[in-house]
Amino acid sequence: MAAVLEVEGAVKGFPGHRAVDGVTFSVEPGQLFALVGPSGCGKTTTLRMIAGFETPDEGEIRLRGEPITRLPPYARRVNTVFQNYALFPHLTVRGNVEFGLRRERRRSGAALDMRARVDAVLNMVRMAEKADRRPEQLSGGEKQRVALARSLVLEPDVLLLDEPLSALDPNLRKQVRGELKALQRRTGVAFLMVTHDQEEALSMADRVAVMNAGRLEQTGSPRELYERPRTRFVAGFLGPVNWVDGVGVRPEAVRLAGEGDGREGLVRSAAYLGNRVMVEVELNGGERVVSEVRAGDCMCAAGDRVRVSWRAADEIRPES
Repeated sequence: MAAVLEVEGAVKGFPGHRAVDGVTFSVEPGQLFALVGPSGCGKTTTLRMIAGFETPDEGEIRLRGEPITRLPPYARRVNTVFQNYALFPHLTVRGNVEFGLRRERRRSGAALDMRARVDAVLNMVRMAEKADRRPEQLSGGEKQRVALARSLVLEPDVLLLDEPLSALDPNLRKQVRGELKALQRRTGVAFLMVTHDQEEALSMADRVAVMNAGRLEQTGSPRELYERPRTRFVAGFLGPVNWVDGVGVRPEAVRLAGEGDGREGLVRSAAYLGNRVMVEVELNGGERVVSEVRAGDCMCAAGDRVRVSWRAADEIRPES
């Protein structure tokens, strides 16, 4: 299947700083692709180059096989949903969604059945009943749906999302994750999502690219990156890791027992987190290991002697 979006060898520098350094990846049709990494890693600059707000110093960007690197933003079949949603406060929900279509009609001169298209996308994002409300009358999740509708109504080849859930409170973020992924599946539009939240990327994306200091460290499925990271950076960024004797092991893979195989240690703390307990064990050699245990299975407390072990199949052995 031909990629809908290709970024090849993209480089972008600013005075005294190379923000993006030879980034290459592709997004397949209908795919939700996440570009993830810490602040300053270059992910937002990469997104801005795809959108046309920045021009690469080197490299090529193609959309459905056609170069778009030098095209202005309005000439690219991509649309961006920004962190703050950028809704017009003086327009209704319908007015916000219609806005881009009106500009498109003026620019192209083509006849557009605007009402039918707007109605269809408002129904898709479940905002038809609130079409006459203004942004200040909407919740954070509803504002996001309007921002998505405003972009989707233009029928882009790729929808770019810049930290799409960062403006929502933690509980709402988890709810909206599922809604956003379901919407992407219904539309069939390829989504490229930029986020610093590894849990967001792992739970939503079909493929994930991890960036660090302007470079791509690794690209793959969420499971592949979490279970078989190629570098220590990828392993640590995507979740907590215990490094013991040069081998990494995730806390959920560490088993605790009062006796049996494994290494002996002293429980230093057992932090109750609702459905799980994080148990920190100081091994006899002085190393510390954290185990994540289901709350109902945790039978130890600070001061207890336990043995820790894990399966060889759960070990993480990065190349660098």
